[in-house]
Amino acid sequence: MTKILAPLSSTFVMPDLIPSGKPVGVNRHPVHQEDDGSRVGARDDEQHVEVTQYEEHLVEGHLVREVRFRVEEGTSCSMSSVYRAHEKDADLEVRFFVTLEKNATFSLDIASFLLGERSKSDVRVFLVLNEGSRATVRQLTRAEASSSIVHEEIRGLAIGEYAYASFIPELELLHDDVLATHAASIVCVDEKRIAYLLARGVSREDAVGCLAQAFLQSTVSSRTE
Repeated sequence: MTKILAPLSSTFVMPDLIPSGKPVGVNRHPVHQEDDGSRVGARDDEQHVEVTQYEEHLVEGHLVREVRFRVEEGTSCSMSSVYRAHEKDADLEVRFFVTLEKNATFSLDIASFLLGERSKSDVRVFLVLNEGSRATVRQLTRAEASSSIVHEEIRGLAIGEYAYASFIPELELLHDDVLATHAASIVCVDEKRIAYLLARGVSREDAVGCLAQAFLQSTVSSRTE
């Protein structure tokens, strides 16, 4: 049995941008984060808001999960999500779709543990980063049995000058017979696409909104049977 540790770290810093210096409070507001696209945090002109959430899931059979939410302007949100698959043929598909409003700070830790043979894990995170926002996303997938298939992916779309983004997908493979891939990237809004929409009478604000919405409309399952 061979242990293979394959980290991939991509850190992106927008130059000449001073991060927000607002103070950070602790849990001034409860977290309301649901799978139906709810908003995290609440606007508060006087004090920065910090919210924290931890969740753990036991994967039995095929688990498909889609999480959509928005981190409000000037707030901080930290999330930890753990998935444990003990049985053979467990199949995990997870998508996070997150929008960071202006000067928002977001941290996400995802850990998946595949213990059974022929297990599958496909976890992808999509983030839209508005001006001054900061994002850190860490993924770890640990595969211990044969014939497992693993994929990790973190994608960011920058709208304006985000402050900081660190995407860290990491694979820990404890068997030779594991197929594993991972990816991390961030791109700015495509000005050619914006120009195309402007030429057809769409305002720039609406054009940027359309591109951000399209970026966050990826389907949960991308596998070809």
